[in-house]
Amino acid sequence: METSKLKKLSVQHTAQERAEAVLSIWSERRRPRELIKQMSINAAVLSQWQHRAMSAMLKALEPRDKEPEKGPALSPRLEKLLARKAGQINKMGKLANRLEKIQSQKPVK
Repeated sequence: METSKLKKLSVQHTAQERAEAVLSIWSERRRPRELIKQMSINAAVLSQWQHRAMSAMLKALEPRDKEPEKGPALSPRLEKLLARKAGQINKMGKLANRLEKIQSQKPVK
C-alpha cells in the first residue's frame, strides 16, 4: 500500500519542464534546493535529469566528419560536469576495448 501512496504523491514533469529545470541550474539562474522544493522532487531525481541531459548533449554534439569548432566559454560548474561525463564515457570505451581483446584471445589449455 505504501508504494501506491508514493505514486499518488509523485508529480510527473514534461520533458520541457525537466529541460528548463536543468538549464536554469546550469545557467546559475536557480539553485538546486530551490528547484527541488518548487518541483516537489528529490535531489537524486534532479541529478538523474542532469546526467541524462549531459549524455544526450554529448551524443548530439559528437563530431560527424570534422573537428568541432570551439564554442563560447562555459560556466565552471558546467565545465566540471562535462569533463566528468566525458571521462566516464572514455573509461567505458576503454573497458569495452579491453573486454573485446580478452574475448578474442584463445583460451590456454
